[in-house]
This record gives sequence, C-alpha cells and structure tokens, in this order.
Amino acid sequence: MSSDKQAIVSNSAQEKWKVVAGDFNAPFIKNYCTALGYAGHMQEHGFCKLLGCVGRNFDLDYIALMSTWDSAHEILKKRVTDDPQYLEAILETIEQFGKEFTIWTEENFLEADLKKLLSNDITSLLDQFIQKQSYLYTKGTVFSILDYGAYRFVEDNLRALFAKSLKESEREEAMEIFTTPTAHSFQQEQEMELKALLDTYRENTLFDVSLREGEESLLRNFPDFWHGLSVHTKKYAWLFYSYMGPAYTEHDFLMMARTLHPLEQDSADIIVQKRKELISKIKPNNFERMILDIAEKMVWAKPRRKDYQSKAYYHLSFLFREIADRLNLSLEEIFSCTYEMLANGLNGKAILKDDIASVRRLHVIIPTIEGSVKIILNAEAEDFREHSIAREEKVEYSAELKGTIAYKGIARGVVRIINKPSEMEKMQKGDILVSMVTTPDIVPAMKKAAAFITDKGGLTCHAAIVARELKVPCIVGTEIATNVLQDGDMVEVDATIGVVTKIHV
Repeated sequence: MSSDKQAIVSNSAQEKWKVVAGDFNAPFIKNYCTALGYAGHMQEHGFCKLLGCVGRNFDLDYIALMSTWDSAHEILKKRVTDDPQYLEAILETIEQFGKEFTIWTEENFLEADLKKLLSNDITSLLDQFIQKQSYLYTKGTVFSILDYGAYRFVEDNLRALFAKSLKESEREEAMEIFTTPTAHSFQQEQEMELKALLDTYRENTLFDVSLREGEESLLRNFPDFWHGLSVHTKKYAWLFYSYMGPAYTEHDFLMMARTLHPLEQDSADIIVQKRKELISKIKPNNFERMILDIAEKMVWAKPRRKDYQSKAYYHLSFLFREIADRLNLSLEEIFSCTYEMLANGLNGKAILKDDIASVRRLHVIIPTIEGSVKIILNAEAEDFREHSIAREEKVEYSAELKGTIAYKGIARGVVRIINKPSEMEKMQKGDILVSMVTTPDIVPAMKKAAAFITDKGGLTCHAAIVARELKVPCIVGTEIATNVLQDGDMVEVDATIGVVTKIHV
C-alpha cells in the first residue's frame, strides 16, 4: 500500500495527461482501487495501460497518457486477433471472480459480527478487499482499451463486416441485434422478480389502490406483499449503490413498482432467430464470427462487472460503519480516508480531520514503474493538476451535435443534465436526459427519459445498453453535450441520423 514509489512519467517531456472520462459520487477507496487495477496491466498483461484518477469532492476525472493508451490498444488488438479465446477467457474470469468476490464480501462484511474483530483483523479485511476489487478492475479495463472513445475495435469491425455483407437498410438493425445481450442483467432480473411479485396481487382491485396510497395502506391491507417487498429489498438493495450509495430501500422499490407493467414475453428467442438469419447472409470467417459472438458478451459483461463491484462496495459500507464507530468519525469521513490513514487510526494513532478534508478536496493517483500507484496530496496535487494535465480545448458548437447512434428513434423534449443521483429529482417523464456518462445509480431517471445523450461512449457503453433495454432513442459520444446544452433547453434527438438539434421556442 506504499504511496512513495516512483511515478511513471511520459517518454516525451511535452506529453501531458489528458482527461478521458469522468465519474461522480466516487470516494477515495473507489479511485484507489481503479488506479491500482489499471496499473495491474503492467505485470499481468505485459503492457502499460496508464490511467490515473483525480478526485475532487467525490467528483472524478480519469486521466491518461494517450501515447501509452495507443500502444496498449494496438497490443491488445493483436492479441485478440491472434487468439479468439483471449477475450472469452477474460469474460469467464470476470463472471467467476465477481461471484466469488461478492460472496466473500457478504460473508465477511454483511453477515459477520464485525464488533468482535480485532483492529488488525479489520485492517487485513480492508487490504484484501482492495486487492480483490482492484483485480476485478484489472480484468474489466480490457474492454476500455479495446472500445472507448476513438478506440472501437469491436464496433469498427462490426460496421466493416456489415458494410461488405449487408444492405445499407439492414446495417443499423444488425448492429442492434448483435449488441443486444440475450442473457439478463442483474437489473433485468430484479425487475422481473418485482413484476412477478406485483402480478400475484394485481387481480385484486384493492391492491392497485393500496399501491398508489403507499406503505401504510399496503401494510394494513397486504402485509404479505410488504414482506415480499422487504425480502426483495434485502436481495437487491445494492443494485444502484455504485460506490457510496445510498442503498435502495423498500420505499425506493415501491416507487419503482408503481411504474412497472405486467411481465411480457422475453425477446431473447426473437434475437437469436434474427441472428441466425443475418449470419446466413453474412457468411463470416472465423475472425468475423468471433467478433459477432464477442460483441454481445462484452455488452453484457461490462455492466455485469460494475454490478459485482457495486455489490462489493455496498458490503464494504458495513465495514466502514464499524470503522467509523471505532474512530468516532462520520461515514463520509471514512470514505475520504486513505488506507494508511485508516490502518493508523485502527492502531491507535490520531487521524487529523484536516488531513481527511485534504484528501476529499483533492487527490491524484497515478501508476508507478513497479506496477503499483502513487498518491499525491496537498500542494503537490495542486501543482500536478495545474501543470501536468492538458487544458481542455475550447468547445466549438453550431446548431447541431453529432454522435453515435446507440438506439434508433426520434424524440423531442426538455434537457435535464443528470450526472449523479442527487440531480435526479429534476427529471420529469418525457425529458431528454443528458449526461457525461450514465451509471447504474441514475437508471431511475433514465426510465423517465424520452431519449439519452452522452458526451462519452460507444455502442458498448452503459447508456447504449440501457437504451436498448428500454427501447429509448440514444446518441452517445457527442463529446460536448454537457458543455453546450443546459437544463431547460428544448432539443430534438434524431437517433436515425445521430444528430441533436436545439429547438428555439
């Protein structure tokens, strides 16, 4: 856990780190595990994928040296091209390790009597969590190297394949068919179970009345339903947790239940049949067949990995609450502590609140040549941010935004910029959700939207995945949407040609 190892610097004195993405509600523990996971490529995968984190009051910038990203992308492309099983093995590892990891966190953080543990036991558990969580990031970053921003290995190969083998009118549907998972996500499983619970009571007309009236009416008239909802909540409270919550309660799932409709027939069989028909037209070779197969699996595995990590962070919050009680700190303060600070505190050393505030205010985490990370704080962090990160270029904007079509359709509505859960309350049904990148914890707002627009991402990003699940028009990768659009703007999203237009009223 040492932070004093030599940091990696660019081969070129002129190259600066570039902000490549952002995130929100991201505490130090998340940023540390992420950076450590990316640094893990140096040893495990034989190439450097240099990505660091800059955290500011729980907002996060991902930074990268783009020359190393270019190199890693080319190495990984060759690996995948030479060995079709390379990605398959990583996908299988993510699923298996994700299951094992969340079983471990549940047993050690949720079910264990944490008050009986010695301080050294807690420190050891936290250390193990960091190593396991960062390993899951290490595996998941392969997808970012292959398909992110201008790097679209799978997407570009799909488009090239369809361009030579399908009519132009068939290509967008083919993209949708081959990037729509047939296996259910955790979110879909949750909704199916909640719908099934609702459907057992829907024949009773009084139930719909109680559902609208709320908790007291349901407890009085349908206590068995409320018990079932509590069981459901215990099972899925972590689903929208991301990094630091809040966890979902019965009230949250009740609000969701009011918007759900009776169970519909699964579309997986239809997708499988359409794929067979398209494959007979395409006649792919072995490499092309691998691309067709892996596209769906990548789209399914990316949120799957994040969901496992969300579940693990939710379980970690129980350990953090125990640490907060022992150190007489708030949970938010614990989320802002480094591993060393927590270890020292548990061993009886004082943790200065000014030091905690400093970490929260600004921290930089970058890779070292040993494959670990360096933590930069205080004045050194300010200096790094000022002089080592390239300033963003001035945004040029006319009357239109262009991006990648993630799900076809046309919608008009009022813009709502939603990047974090605290901003979801302004979202109304029929609004246009605009985000830097969407994340699982803003899915409730996405369900109200008439369309999605994002700055970042391609056909395998979170917004694209949710758009296909909800059948909502979506344009991703505009780069500048959150900079040039504002809450209250009226826009038209034409996801048949990939254009967003401001409407002057």
